[in-house]
Amino acid sequence: MSAEAPERSTSAPGDRRIVPARTPRLFLRNRAIDLALASPLILAVLLLNPYTLSTGTINQQLVAQILAGGDADGPAQPAGLIPRVLVTLLPHENAHVILALVGALLGGRLLHYLLAALWRESVAVSVTTACLLTLAASPLFAFIALTNFPLILAMTLFAMSVVGAMRMAMWNDTRAGFNAGATLLLAVLSHPLALVCAAVLAVSMPFLPHARGQHEGSAGRT
Repeated sequence: MSAEAPERSTSAPGDRRIVPARTPRLFLRNRAIDLALASPLILAVLLLNPYTLSTGTINQQLVAQILAGGDADGPAQPAGLIPRVLVTLLPHENAHVILALVGALLGGRLLHYLLAALWRESVAVSVTTACLLTLAASPLFAFIALTNFPLILAMTLFAMSVVGAMRMAMWNDTRAGFNAGATLLLAVLSHPLALVCAAVLAVSMPFLPHARGQHEGSAGRT
């Protein structure tokens, strides 16, 4: 099962583990959930004046730098390399709108990871709903998703790497560990903030196996 929509494990009642099996049906279901969670942001992009998305925003600055042939302050740094490359592939006249739409989809993906994490920890439906609505309705979250493509990309990639790191540490899933390292590298190449997040994740990794023992113990007592 995918990380964003884990199934209940059959090993113990009430144990919600991440099962690595993946199917096309599951993939389509997860993408449908991503799209549903991203729909308010996509609607906002379609309703907003395009100039609102292209005036004084990180996306606008990024597109302007590409149109100018590079960063006027110096050569491109490793952090931010991926957004720069992606922007060069877009039609420049509509690049800011496309970046906003992709950012909206990434925002839905990020909300999906949060939903899966809360579900996996058996958080009450009311609490899960409140958390999702609080984040989804936050003007800051919408602002980041629609106007700061490098940051929302890094946040989503970091969330993917956290899921993979947890699967590796708690369930000895080496494939997930490799994916976690790859997505963490992509996050670092998307935004400088990911460097700090990567350091925090590295410090917390030795403690994750202890969480596995607590999780199995609580499942066995259910």
